[in-house]
Amino acid sequence: RLDCSPESPCELVADGPLSVIDVSRMRLANDAVVTIDADGDPDAVVVVRIARGLKTRQRGTFELTGGAQASNVLFYVAGGNCD
Repeated sequence: RLDCSPESPCELVADGPLSVIDVSRMRLANDAVVTIDADGDPDAVVVVRIARGLKTRQRGTFELTGGAQASNVLFYVAGGNCD
């Protein structure tokens, strides 16, 4: 489970040209920042696979670093709700 808040930011780091990051559940508090880091590879594809739901509050953001490209970041929510 990944709980992200301004006091506890989250970072997801790619570990190769195709990275699948498994999270059981993701929750973003107000003003939370989740950093997705391509680890210096602008061609890296990052798949964030969430098993049981994604909940966001106001002004939660995803920040791309390390060469990450928005077109190469995918979210897959397998079950639960997206709120």
